[in-house]
Amino acid sequence: MKKALSMALLAALGLGMTSCLGSEDDEIIRASLQMYNLTENLEDPKGTPVLTMGNTAFEVNHTQRNINMTVQGTVMDGLPVNFSTGILPMTATDNSYVYSAPSIMSTGLAISSFQGAYESNVGMVFNEYTVSGAYKVHATASYAYKFAIMNIYDAPGGKLLFESDEVAFGFIPACDKAMTTKLVISRFALSESSEVMATLTYENSSEKGKEDQKALHYSMTKEGFTVEGLETACSQGYASYNITDVKGEVFQYGKSAKVSYRINNGKQDYYVEIVGTMFYVPVNK
Repeated sequence: MKKALSMALLAALGLGMTSCLGSEDDEIIRASLQMYNLTENLEDPKGTPVLTMGNTAFEVNHTQRNINMTVQGTVMDGLPVNFSTGILPMTATDNSYVYSAPSIMSTGLAISSFQGAYESNVGMVFNEYTVSGAYKVHATASYAYKFAIMNIYDAPGGKLLFESDEVAFGFIPACDKAMTTKLVISRFALSESSEVMATLTYENSSEKGKEDQKALHYSMTKEGFTVEGLETACSQGYASYNITDVKGEVFQYGKSAKVSYRINNGKQDYYVEIVGTMFYVPVNK
């Protein structure tokens, strides 16, 4: 069930290596993915990261347990970063493979402390590396969280109505001046029997004059970004559901996230809280 949820989520996000290019049963997987580059300026410890886009070509050999990547993109204010990792051995952990390289040369830039994780079931990738000792890059193809727990209450801090770990969710931030994002939830449900495999998407409004009013906006933080949208959502396929008071946070430089919102199904309000990670099972507090 969890893999099916993750595949549905990644399909909605349009991301993930094996969601479109095979599975961990394939000996070799090749993919080219757009990557979010969340970049810290190490010379400005009080500053917030900058979010840009890049591209990474992958070749994963499951039989030999190695990975080879070619990274192309920009970080911070347009600094080009292009390099190849060469073949890196992967070590299996509970929920992913990990890999590292002490140093890599890149068109005159020194790439150091390169490390990453690859989740073979759905192809989640997360890389971190330092550029010329000045910038720390946290790169992922998707802010998607397959290990998640959802709690639904009758009021803020009220009675728990429904609890489930059969859920996955993610954000799709736009790297532009508007700083808007979409929210996708796979196995959107209000009870054990409802919408078992449905995917709910919080879309930004296309209604003239209300595009900004009904959008989800994100703001950069020290380790990621926060998300907020107070107006009614435009949710594809769920015209009878109204979502308001959306608040979310992506933290640990993208490896973990949480979201809460109020939803009305035409009969009553429900208050939803979801917390999740990319690579390990969260603790339900």
